[in-house]
Amino acid sequence: MATKRRLAREESSVVLADEQVAEFKEAFELFDTARTGSIKKDTLKTTLKQFGVFVTAEQLDEMFAEGDATKTGAIGFPEFMGMMSRRMKQTCNETILTNAFKTFDPEGRGYIPAKEMSRILTTYGDRLKENELAELLNVTENENHEVKYDLFINLMFAKK
Repeated sequence: MATKRRLAREESSVVLADEQVAEFKEAFELFDTARTGSIKKDTLKTTLKQFGVFVTAEQLDEMFAEGDATKTGAIGFPEFMGMMSRRMKQTCNETILTNAFKTFDPEGRGYIPAKEMSRILTTYGDRLKENELAELLNVTENENHEVKYDLFINLMFAKK
């Protein structure tokens, strides 16, 4: 049975199996071609793609700044592992939210009536305030008074 490791950074709260740590280490070493123990920004995007994480140039800049806490222009393995695990956690949360919304979309169209979305967001879990709901619906509601929940989820996880 695989043992698990908890990352040191508190905000991560992701437990990684030894196999995942080994995959991260393998990817890190693959792109650390100079064997310096760190990777540069230009190789980070390629590494992310290998793990199915696709980012914009702006997101890449933010991630690199997050990982390069020492401002050396490079990211070491511990920082790389923490950064990647946080991205995996976000992807997991997005999947959970998508599956939750699918329960309100029995036809599988990818849309929920705005009225139903309003009821969900003001009744369940962390309830939205009216002004928060109005702001989200203003951006996500279409002319048929429906919300495409993939768009909604993307907005929820977008960095401010």
